Amino acid sequence: MSQDVTRAVMATAASSLFIPESLAPNAIPQFRIGLGEIQPFFERILTQTFSVSEGVWIGTPFNLNLERESHKLALRMTDIRHPHFVIWGEKDAWIPHADLAAMPDCRLVTVPGVGHSMNLESPALYAGYFGAWFGGLSPKSG
Repeated sequence: MSQDVTRAVMATAASSLFIPESLAPNAIPQFRIGLGEIQPFFERILTQTFSVSEGVWIGTPFNLNLERESHKLALRMTDIRHPHFVIWGEKDAWIPHADLAAMPDCRLVTVPGVGHSMNLESPALYAGYFGAWFGGLSPKSG
C-alpha cells in the first residue's frame, strides 16, 4: 500500500487534526494550522504504521468489521466482566457509538470534537481522563 493511501486512512482516525474538505475521497489530507508538536507526532506514527505489515493494520479492522456484521462481536461483548472505561470521540467514524454502549460495566464518555485517536488529537484531555480512571475514579462516578 502506498504512503499516500496510508496517510489518507490514518487521517480519518484523527480527523480533528485536518481540514475537513481535505478528507474527501481522492483528496490529500491537509493539517489544520496551529497543531504544534502534534503534526510531527502524527508523521512519526504514520511512518511506523507504514512499516507494519498490511495484515496487521488493515486485517484487524477488516476482521473486526466482519465480526460486527455477523453480530459475533456483540455476543462476545457480554463476556467482558471487568469494569472498563471507554473514551469515545463524537467524530469517530471507525467505531459506532451503539457498539460501545452494549458493553457491561462500562463507563462510556463521549468527547465532542474528537475522532478515533483522542490520544493524538487532544493528548492533555486524554491524559486527564486516563489519569482519573487509573487514579481511582469509579465506573459509576462523575
